[in-house]
Amino acid sequence: MSGNIDHLISPDEQAAMRRPIGQARTLPRQAFISRDVYNLETERIYSRHWVAAVFTYDAENPGDVKKFDVCGMPFIAVRGTDKTLRTFHNICPYDGCPVVLESNKAMEKLVVPYHGWEYSLDGKLVAMPYWNGHEDCTADALAPGEGDLKQVKSVVWQGLLFINLSDNAEPFNDYIQPVINLLEEYDLEKLEIARDQEGMPFLTEDTIDTNWKTYCENACLNVLHESFTHRMYNESPDVPRVVGDGNRTFQPVHDGALVGFSYNHAELTDTYPELPCPPLSRTDKPSPKSGYFLTLYPNLYLVVMPNIIEIGIALPDGPGKTIEMRGYYCHKSAANDPALVEAFDEFAEMFEEAAREDNAITEAIQKARRSPVCAQQYFSPFWDQPHYNFTRLVLDDLTPCD
Repeated sequence: MSGNIDHLISPDEQAAMRRPIGQARTLPRQAFISRDVYNLETERIYSRHWVAAVFTYDAENPGDVKKFDVCGMPFIAVRGTDKTLRTFHNICPYDGCPVVLESNKAMEKLVVPYHGWEYSLDGKLVAMPYWNGHEDCTADALAPGEGDLKQVKSVVWQGLLFINLSDNAEPFNDYIQPVINLLEEYDLEKLEIARDQEGMPFLTEDTIDTNWKTYCENACLNVLHESFTHRMYNESPDVPRVVGDGNRTFQPVHDGALVGFSYNHAELTDTYPELPCPPLSRTDKPSPKSGYFLTLYPNLYLVVMPNIIEIGIALPDGPGKTIEMRGYYCHKSAANDPALVEAFDEFAEMFEEAAREDNAITEAIQKARRSPVCAQQYFSPFWDQPHYNFTRLVLDDLTPCD
């Protein structure tokens, strides 16, 4: 696409977004409803950055194949016989057919359902039955590597698969480092996903009828909405997060692609229930004091509390739909404790209730953005610095310097 997006977001709208927060305006309504803007985001955001794509807990054994999409592009994650999880475009080079149509377990090879090409678990073409008229035609009939699956750069972190489609991918360690730096009180090596009575991980997945940016702006960036949208915050004396003569009890966070806010967890003891499992602190250190609501741009979000962390993914599925996936993590010594299953259920239900309330609002906003009256909204300098920072990240990607 052309480097100039003035036909999608006008120069005046762009200028308004770049003003200081007190005079700035948000992304315009077409950025949330336009198929052309969505296509541009696929090219300039989701094809250039590290993207949280899918949880990997159902692809732990050799031969496990996990099918997933990112912005309509099909991929597979395949656990090889060497136990390495590799990611490929789910496309056969010959016929353009997906290599697999469904996720599967304990596969010995991958067989394309259209013309029968066969692949090893490491993506190498093995056989092309009848390609040259002979049933036993092998990959030798093509140039070396010509028919192999196209591999995608990928990394697994905390049970999440991240992919990067760029030819000049930022090192993943550099991408994730702002999270590591900010959560220095937390020992992330002790983090493990909580499991239910059947030993299955506490994971949820929903489809929300709203744009991915609306979802992200609300999920871990919007502070003021809490007491108006959510029952549990409305009932809490700790919220809104302001005391005395307009002193806020939260602090905006911004480090590169990491945006959100922090707070002193001890100041919200009447809001969040106590989960009876060990704190996620480092050895011989006290329980972490700070909690966080964070978004690692473009689509990873974290709700961080001293003894539990919700890690989530928000994937675009067109301009008006978002696929949301969430997992609940705790200290590894408690992750498989049957005695804590009920407590995890209650905690997860608290998050689920909040999600239902958020989803109702963000879906309503998505519908409202079809109105010409819903042009560009405002930022509150007191509350909305995280939202403002996120908006600037999006705008910078959509309007690269020539």
